[in-house]
Amino acid sequence: GPEYMNAALGGGVMNQVLVFFFSGLIGYSTALAAQYYGSGRKNLSSVTAFQAMIVAVVSYPVILALVPFAEKIFHYSGTPAGQVVYQSQYFKILCYGTLPAMLRQVMGCYFTGIGRTKIVMTATVTALVMNVCLGYILIFGKCGVPEMRIEGAAVASIASSIIAVVILAFSYFKKPHRVEFRVMDSFHFDRGVMKRLLYFGYPAGLEMFLYFFAFTLMIYIFQSQGDIVATASSIMFNWDMAVFVPLLGIEIAVSSLVGRYMGAGHPETAHRSAMSGIRTGLLYAFAVTAVFIFMPEPLVIIFRPEGHNPVFESAVPIAVSMVRIASVYIIAETVMISLIGALRG
Repeated sequence: GPEYMNAALGGGVMNQVLVFFFSGLIGYSTALAAQYYGSGRKNLSSVTAFQAMIVAVVSYPVILALVPFAEKIFHYSGTPAGQVVYQSQYFKILCYGTLPAMLRQVMGCYFTGIGRTKIVMTATVTALVMNVCLGYILIFGKCGVPEMRIEGAAVASIASSIIAVVILAFSYFKKPHRVEFRVMDSFHFDRGVMKRLLYFGYPAGLEMFLYFFAFTLMIYIFQSQGDIVATASSIMFNWDMAVFVPLLGIEIAVSSLVGRYMGAGHPETAHRSAMSGIRTGLLYAFAVTAVFIFMPEPLVIIFRPEGHNPVFESAVPIAVSMVRIASVYIIAETVMISLIGALRG
């Protein structure tokens, strides 16, 4: 029903607000690993990954300490009371699972930085399938498992992150990779690498935190307007985030390539990589814009619950308009994301 969908969005984005500063900080390890790889210092790529792991472990208790404060925001934001109950349940479980999620990001950034993105894709697709399957079992209480509803959705997400970490770690510790990148010698604090990671990473973390904090405030403003507006905005924001994630992929790719070519001393090739990212992103953005403008109704109807739901039916025309409006900024956002990736690299 709409209240669960709205709660999942509200709780999920607040979890990201707490995580995104550290996530942005960790994310710079992609560019750093790529630079070391491009300059031929492969051992420092694995050292970078371990410094990012340290950041992830240190940030975990900080995130948990902020959970009570974040829950107070739910109550003061004007969110419908029935939704807040589900939102808090979903949010707290996600926060307890942020450590495997961040370790998954660390490993993904490392492999992306050294250009081995197929490993990341394999882990992500496997995690996605497991998330869907476990979500179905835990949410609805299938296969003899008690029905957990929204709590089951959060547990499934955490379990999928753990599965991804296991797959990435298996590739990380394979003998050929272990020898080539001197992985076993990387498990120590490196003052120089950590200093670079923090110095160049904290602006990226701050930018991501502010961006997502503003995004979250917008969501709560809509959700404070009642169930119908909350449902319409949840549908639009779900699609907005879905189309935004591939743009993040382009940003990561540009950052990795620019970092690698700058590390190798080839700024002209780095520039071509950035321009290629912009062109690729624009092709994607034009396709998404066309779908949002001319086919918003099917995108909205996907979220229709079983049986007649008056809240959802009233929200449909508003959601259709909102999806069309969301198409306006996608093209500008695409260029911005590609340039951010180039500057980080």
